[in-house]
Amino acid sequence: MLASHEIASVRGRNIGSVLTYSVEQNGTRHQGALQYRSSDEITVKLQFLYEIAQDLLDHGTPEINLHPAFTAHAASGNLVVDMVFGNDGTQEVVIDGPEKWLPQRVDPKKQYVYIGALNDARVGFDVQLVEKYLSPASRPYASSISIKPGQPVKVEFVVPYDELTFDPGSSAQQIQGGIFRMYGVANVNIQSPSAMKGKAFIRMDKQPAVDLTER
Repeated sequence: MLASHEIASVRGRNIGSVLTYSVEQNGTRHQGALQYRSSDEITVKLQFLYEIAQDLLDHGTPEINLHPAFTAHAASGNLVVDMVFGNDGTQEVVIDGPEKWLPQRVDPKKQYVYIGALNDARVGFDVQLVEKYLSPASRPYASSISIKPGQPVKVEFVVPYDELTFDPGSSAQQIQGGIFRMYGVANVNIQSPSAMKGKAFIRMDKQPAVDLTER
């Protein structure tokens, strides 16, 4: 037992951790969400949960392990971004496709895939990957993307240079080739399996030296 009485949840945004719970005791299900500060007494009683989580990370076999990554190159006045969705778990994962991804990151509850870039000359730009940029070969992935364990799925986006968004402080408003540092984040909706249904925010591995010089 974590407590013998109801624990009051700390109110306010971004002021502590949140524990979502659902347990059954003597035929009665107790569920809800508890927001608490690190200084609260219950933190000591919750320490075992962190220990279990770390043990699972160190020694467990994940049933679901969605791992999106990206590469990029220049081609005929376009930025070509290849998104590769890997699944290192044991269950098939289905996520919403680009037709549900928004062109702006205005709401963290909405879906988006964002790619940003910066070079040593301080040329910086970003792009939101959406349905209209899908290459013909990747159109079948517009509505949903199904990723089976051990079978990566590549989705290609072709973005015209004139549709890139350059940073306000960028030293230029166009790409003239060169090496860029690129990074990306994905905020996507998992359709299945049902146990993981909902939004997943994932930071993709940075690409430290992407050559955007046209060949």
